[in-house]
Amino acid sequence: MTSNNMKKLLLILGFIFSVGAFAQQKNQALHIIFQNVDTTYFDESGTRWQEFSMPLHRAFKVNDLFESDTTLKECFVVKGPKEFKKYVKENYPGLKRGKGDNKVFGHLDCECDNYLILIWMYDDYAFGMIATLQQL
Repeated sequence: MTSNNMKKLLLILGFIFSVGAFAQQKNQALHIIFQNVDTTYFDESGTRWQEFSMPLHRAFKVNDLFESDTTLKECFVVKGPKEFKKYVKENYPGLKRGKGDNKVFGHLDCECDNYLILIWMYDDYAFGMIATLQQL
């Protein structure tokens, strides 16, 4: 095998293993979320929602796993109360903020593997919701 062919083979193998590693990160984050589900329900449109709460260290781990996955295009990790306020104003302009919103210091808004994932981080816990997105 020539050195050029060897380089091409190594490049292809490196790409395959890196894509697998990203998929593993997404799967690990989803696994952590599903282990912490407290409630499941369906809304009027038939969308399945699951609510979860978790200690902050798990929420940080989930955020880090999603943030490090460069294949996700619709995933926003918001850090800090000022950034959260700015994020809400930009993305939900008509939404009125409640008292609890002032205590949020971290937020995740992500679409991954046909799920919508939302996490709000407070001083002593994290609360979130995951919805199964409908395929059209």
